[in-house]
Amino acid sequence: MLSNRITIIILAYKSKHIIDACLDNIKGYEYVIVVDNASGDGIKEHIETKYPNIKFIGLNKNIGFGRANNIALEQVETDYALVLNPDAIITTESIDKSLEVMDKLPKAALGSPLILNNKKEKLRYKILKKIIKGRDLPDAERQKLKK
Repeated sequence: MLSNRITIIILAYKSKHIIDACLDNIKGYEYVIVVDNASGDGIKEHIETKYPNIKFIGLNKNIGFGRANNIALEQVETDYALVLNPDAIITTESIDKSLEVMDKLPKAALGSPLILNNKKEKLRYKILKKIIKGRDLPDAERQKLKK
């Protein structure tokens, strides 16, 4: 079921050649925003021609991942937002399940579905573990991360 409770945000940078698979997979969602970080690769015309219902935000210069996504997030009026890379493929079922889980966790501010590579293998989160390893976690939780 396609939800109108979520806005899908895609940040593009020189992504014209890969974005179609992503956008074709989320066709039918009412709220989709593509932010282009000053690619200069013709993506604006491509999106406006092939996907006229998608909101396109073209930036005059590359302001980075975080700032560019924040520009789109400021325009979200739905209950949820999904930040998606232009080379990612997500199923409607994954979006629905994510919404179902987030509805059950009203204090949660961020969620992420299981991420698989093109062989359907789970991606490892060693980088994330390193980032949070030194944070203020209970000792038992910190020990689990070291394994």
